[in-house]
Amino acid sequence: MQGKSNALYTRFRPNTFDEVIGQENIIKVFLNQLKAGSVSHAYLLCGIRGTGKTTLARLMAKAVNCLDPQKKPCGACENCRSITEESHMDVIEIDAASNNGVDDVRELIDTVAYPPSVAEKKVYIIDEVHMLSQGAFNALLKTLEEPPSHVIFIFATTDPNKIPKTILSRCMRFDLRRITESDLVKRLGFVCESCSREIEEDALKLIAVNAEGSLRDALSILEQVMAIDEGIITREDVLESLHAVGDGKIIEIMDGVLSNDLEKAIVTCNNAFDDGKDEKQFLNDLLIYLRNMMLAKVSGELDALINMHSDDINELKRQASGVSMDFIERAIFEIVRIIDLSKGASYPRILIEAGLIKVSNCLSPDKSIKKEETKPSGIKKSSNVGKNTNDEMPVTPAETSAPVAKSQEGMAQGKSEKDTTTENNEFIFESDELSGLSISIDKLTGKKEEKTKKRDIKDVMKEVYNIDVVEEE
Repeated sequence: MQGKSNALYTRFRPNTFDEVIGQENIIKVFLNQLKAGSVSHAYLLCGIRGTGKTTLARLMAKAVNCLDPQKKPCGACENCRSITEESHMDVIEIDAASNNGVDDVRELIDTVAYPPSVAEKKVYIIDEVHMLSQGAFNALLKTLEEPPSHVIFIFATTDPNKIPKTILSRCMRFDLRRITESDLVKRLGFVCESCSREIEEDALKLIAVNAEGSLRDALSILEQVMAIDEGIITREDVLESLHAVGDGKIIEIMDGVLSNDLEKAIVTCNNAFDDGKDEKQFLNDLLIYLRNMMLAKVSGELDALINMHSDDINELKRQASGVSMDFIERAIFEIVRIIDLSKGASYPRILIEAGLIKVSNCLSPDKSIKKEETKPSGIKKSSNVGKNTNDEMPVTPAETSAPVAKSQEGMAQGKSEKDTTTENNEFIFESDELSGLSISIDKLTGKKEEKTKKRDIKDVMKEVYNIDVVEEE
């Protein structure tokens, strides 16, 4: 591999399927096809950056052309080595991001008819295939409809939704999963051991969290951290490399937000930015912290899912115990909104400060909600003795001087219907929205009045609609 990049993600690129992590289901399906001799003519590998799309494409090209009948691929035969070195005549790689025109695809198609020179199959690997133009896709479609038996197409993309359905329907699609944090930690530990470097477990976990499921991103972060110091790699080294604020500062900022001490929160935040901390990284870290608060609120047994020091976890639980889940949810949505708004913003610090203020303001309605939940029902029984109930107007303004004689709790304790019914027989609403209104208890219970006053329809029409009803002779 002389002359190639010495970056960690190229030095430790898997050469066999056994070295690939996180995509075992895809490998199993392909090897079963290979064993049965039913390899498809076109594959589509979908997934985020750094999950192994190009690596798997090359390994699939090695597998169909490997000279070792026992191991496919072996990684040691002439075909495997030349594919690894990207010098094999029958394995053609194209970057569709820079070769996306009709002429580029037609030039490729012109070579499809020729059989492979030294290998069993001619393999075309097209990376970022969604970048092809519509005309290029149309030119490629005819070949996919009637592919030669000696040709295999392997497409890789991060955005399969941009690929025409006519192309998608002719490919076997594999969706690559994000690499789990545990798999990333194991792989990073192996890389450090191979490089004779010591690293703390907390540092490995922090790198894995910030890699967001991408092994290439994880290796890039690790390589940057390795350049900081030749000693043991610590969590603080990773934070410095990421320009991250750190859990301690975030706890301090959240203390200010939760105690409505916005001056403390904003000053601490600005001091961190003045020290060179990255605003985008801060928002991501704050979002992860709120997620950890949510987990701590759900259960105290989820510490394994929270990548923090034990002391910081205790502070996290303390803060989580003082707020409701509703507040945490609203805070998460607010930070997500700020992250979206800050993309391309010339001065994201202003948005962050406004976001912290908005999150702090979320506490006020949160507390009022808790207070309303503890209040009894906003209905009390009135004892306005001597007033007649108006059956035609069941909801009327209540007299402000009417005393409250019976509570709802008294009614619920098994008193007889006779005891709980007064001459006035009405409830008064105490909530802010219904203040000053009363309603007949008979209307609530559905009980009909024993004495019903009959009225003539002509009187009702005259009173309500001011219409005189004349009976026909």
